[in-house]
Amino acid sequence: MTKSEPERLTTNILVLDELLYVSKKRYHVPYEVTSEFISSSILPFTEVLTLDLPEYKIAIEVIEETGLKPSDAIHIASMIQNNISTIASEDHELDHTSTINRIWPDDRS
Repeated sequence: MTKSEPERLTTNILVLDELLYVSKKRYHVPYEVTSEFISSSILPFTEVLTLDLPEYKIAIEVIEETGLKPSDAIHIASMIQNNISTIASEDHELDHTSTINRIWPDDRS
């Protein structure tokens, strides 16, 4: 029996950008409040992955293959580059790729 690698929490700067934007636009939470939440409750426990030219190139391929929006394709590309197979997201559009497994607590099977 081999010991499996433990789960790890990861994100990228694009996710943090979306968190700031959606918190303000949808929930009217000031940027300062969201920023403090990110700094105190997310960053200490989460690895922030870099985004660079390799992710862009993969994202373009993902867009061509799936028709996903660029931001979704960048998330997928980041996952591919870092050997991540599961994403926690409410975005059902991410179900259109066989590359990843999307999970969300509110989804009912």
